[in-house]
Amino acid sequence: MSDDCQQNVKVTPPPIENVIPRIDAQWFSGICELGPRPLVVTGWLKVWLQGHFAEQKQIDDQESSALRKALWRPECDLTGIAIESVTKWTPELTEKRPAIIIKRNAWRHVRFGIDDRMFFTLDKDWQNRYSNVWQGSHTLFCIAGDGAETEKLAAEVFKELNEFGPRIRIILDLMRFEVMEAGEVMKLKQNARENFVVPVTVAYAYRQDWIIRQEGPLFKRLDLKIFQP
Repeated sequence: MSDDCQQNVKVTPPPIENVIPRIDAQWFSGICELGPRPLVVTGWLKVWLQGHFAEQKQIDDQESSALRKALWRPECDLTGIAIESVTKWTPELTEKRPAIIIKRNAWRHVRFGIDDRMFFTLDKDWQNRYSNVWQGSHTLFCIAGDGAETEKLAAEVFKELNEFGPRIRIILDLMRFEVMEAGEVMKLKQNARENFVVPVTVAYAYRQDWIIRQEGPLFKRLDLKIFQP
């Protein structure tokens, strides 16, 4: 083989041994107590992906040098990947590094029964119980400067959310958590730099139960004089 041919040979570095992606329930311990709500779910997804990209051995696609370098660090000037909510996104975040921008979509109320009441089910003190379901979704925009790199980043995010989705559903006490779609790749122009983006959408549902405790007779404060002719 000539020297010229040797220079053109692409050498793939050996993969890291013991590549075992994991998910740590402690990542969510600081925000689980609040229960599901739009801002909290954004926080769940943010700390989840920050934890995944914090260690190189957790990257599933070890053949991608770009992903192996995309390690998250809390310092903005040192991180290899930006993972933020859309409310904190600025063009500077994605000028020099790949990014995952998290955006909340609409939440929809699903009614169980009339007035959300759980009929034939009373609390120990004979108070009515109420329950309903909330369905929502988030879109995670995977952004990079190269089209193939963007596709690989989206695949890494899709695989992580899809494989650990059942576990997350248990940890966060959700009725449903699943990856719905990895959208088409699109061009995203920011100032003078052109990036590519792939949206990954996850859907979830949770049940909300509550009790309204009555402290006094229903008409105790009602002045009946207003009904006199």
